[in-house]
Amino acid sequence: MLVLGASAAVMLYFWRARKARRRLECERDSADGFVNRLAENHGRAINLGLEDAYRVSDHFAAEAQHEAKTVRFRESERGGRVASADDHEDGTLSLTLSGTSPQGEEDTLSVCRVLVCTLNRIREEWDEPVNGERNCDCVAASLVDATAQPLCIQVVKAVVEPEIWRTLASTGIIAKSKVAVETLTDLIVDALKKKLDPKKIPPKLRAEIVLALDANRLPGLAFDSVVNTFRERHRAILEGTGFRSIWIVGPTESLTKRLDKA
Repeated sequence: MLVLGASAAVMLYFWRARKARRRLECERDSADGFVNRLAENHGRAINLGLEDAYRVSDHFAAEAQHEAKTVRFRESERGGRVASADDHEDGTLSLTLSGTSPQGEEDTLSVCRVLVCTLNRIREEWDEPVNGERNCDCVAASLVDATAQPLCIQVVKAVVEPEIWRTLASTGIIAKSKVAVETLTDLIVDALKKKLDPKKIPPKLRAEIVLALDANRLPGLAFDSVVNTFRERHRAILEGTGFRSIWIVGPTESLTKRLDKA
């Protein structure tokens, strides 16, 4: 364990990554070089637990936690894009995404894989998700009951505001500084309302659908401060959706959280 700084406010870095393979198993690996680069650029006292390092191919993602809440995210290049997020712990966040704008449903399967891996870690047992049809963007078969109905996942971007994605497409970067947490929750609820339109998904069909709000490229939307505020401000909407469950899905399992149930 490498300890830096003498402040009583200790920051713990957890490293998460994925190895996409059958049954979504994860493998640990060494990340010494990448850990040290982030440590040098971090302004507060931290502990770096290298035993909590995970690696997938050549991509790394790092999350800093303070008092058991995620407050910082950094990653290396992933699919032509790099995201970062900072919770300033004053009710605001800063978000950055650089690279090309995601096209269509480019990230859909990745989002479904992270969600299924998260569900499997809480004792559900689903196979590798595959492309679905109609109201199921992805489906995953049960690993314990071949006759069971597959898991049906509907994916929608956690931010549907078109101007944000147009900015990324035209300039190659989205940079939002000190955005109020409430503003971010309003962006998420706009995405949720899009799927609550009866013309999109009839209420009678929702009970079998898991709704995934895609924060894969904007991981700050899945930070604890945003998720907790969203639950508090939009509890009435969450209680009446009719979906099997509603999740915000970041690029890692630790940034994947159920919204309609604490």
